[in-house]
Amino acid sequence: MENSVIGAAVNGKKGFEGKAYMFQGQKYTRYDWGEDKPDKAYPKDLSLWKLPGSFANGVDAAINGLFGFDGFVYLFKDNEYVKYSWEDDQPLEGYPKPLSLWKLPANFSDGIDAACNGRGDLEGFGYLFKDDQYVKYNWQEDRPEPGYPRPLSAWKLSSDFNQGVDSVLNGVGSFANFLYFFKGDEYMRYDWSKHEAEGPWPIEKYWHISKSKGEDETTILFDQFGLEGEIDFEAFRIAYAGYRKIDNGDCVSNATRTNRKGKKEQITYDNGTGYLIIIDFTKPSNERRMVVLNMLSGTKRDYLYVSHGVNTESRVSGDRFHARHFSNTSNTNKSSLGFFVTGWAYPKNKTKKDGTVDKRVWLKLHGLEPGINDKAQRRGIMMHTAAYVNEQTGRVGKSHGCPAISPDENEVVDGKLKNALFELIKDGNLLFSYTDRDNATDDLGNNYYDQSTLLSCLETPN
Repeated sequence: MENSVIGAAVNGKKGFEGKAYMFQGQKYTRYDWGEDKPDKAYPKDLSLWKLPGSFANGVDAAINGLFGFDGFVYLFKDNEYVKYSWEDDQPLEGYPKPLSLWKLPANFSDGIDAACNGRGDLEGFGYLFKDDQYVKYNWQEDRPEPGYPRPLSAWKLSSDFNQGVDSVLNGVGSFANFLYFFKGDEYMRYDWSKHEAEGPWPIEKYWHISKSKGEDETTILFDQFGLEGEIDFEAFRIAYAGYRKIDNGDCVSNATRTNRKGKKEQITYDNGTGYLIIIDFTKPSNERRMVVLNMLSGTKRDYLYVSHGVNTESRVSGDRFHARHFSNTSNTNKSSLGFFVTGWAYPKNKTKKDGTVDKRVWLKLHGLEPGINDKAQRRGIMMHTAAYVNEQTGRVGKSHGCPAISPDENEVVDGKLKNALFELIKDGNLLFSYTDRDNATDDLGNNYYDQSTLLSCLETPN
């Protein structure tokens, strides 16, 4: 339902016991029954569940299997369902499948609103809710019980709840005797032993969970990361859309890279690695303009100085600090815009013209956007450390198009030079280089906002 705070809910199993998972559109919150409050750093992105297709945008209902189906949670969306293994922490292959396989009566095969398992003398049965009706499911016989659907009013809920609910969830531990019905921003508590219900009460007050989705969610995260004044809100908005959508099948890139064996392969992005790197090229190079966000923990690791290409800088009125000219063309010494995926990291010294040696660590970048940055590997565009990027003074030199950072975190580990930041963000994390529309035209006259098919997909409403 559009105004729901909790769209679906289920308790963890097989190593995830004691936690409840509450789905809120493209986000989910993990609730700790022992602490009686949500875990820190939540809500998180539903993409971490690796659900297929439209399931990545939210689920309608969830229920744990029993008997021969123990260890699996069934997630429902419209007229389909996905089977998820708690032990393997991933969905099974071959899903989604049609809900009609459950042989539910009437319009239940078109989708359900909520689901739970019975307790007490109703143990072993599943209860599936849709609108003002419900169906009883026999797990042991793997079929719905005859004589259903029946009216939801049999659960003795308030009149409003009797018309339909958003989700249901069994309590755990000291709350094990209760079933919780959620609707809108309220909930009711059902006593399995007395078969009585009480409430409603506000969800936010007692569960400390509030509605958060869409643009409001982006704004909340922008504030939580403390990004005001550090990077432009639009840079974060677009980057976060990429973090949510690129890996879940909504927006797919067909860009390729050359692997370490010299073979072509499709570039893959896995947002389960957790880091999102954003460079805001609307800010001058003598100010910090690169943030490194850990999306899993909800924390900001770094706010850094970063260089741009020598021919990227603006030369109007002698301004050499602003990035105004971008390219995907070799030998232009210009930076590139758009989404990249990080590759491997390695040390390689740079010998300067005066014979001095700059001990550097390099991080491969693979462009996801054809015509925008897909030639980054061929051009040698990488993130690397450089002595000319000085964190102490904010002095930033110019690269040949690479985003260079300070070598402050370089360290020798087992006789090999490494960079502590690169070790965290290498191999599959997402980087987004941003500027505003007025300055996003490349050397071929193509504006990023008009040319990028990936951006166009990200901006398409779900």
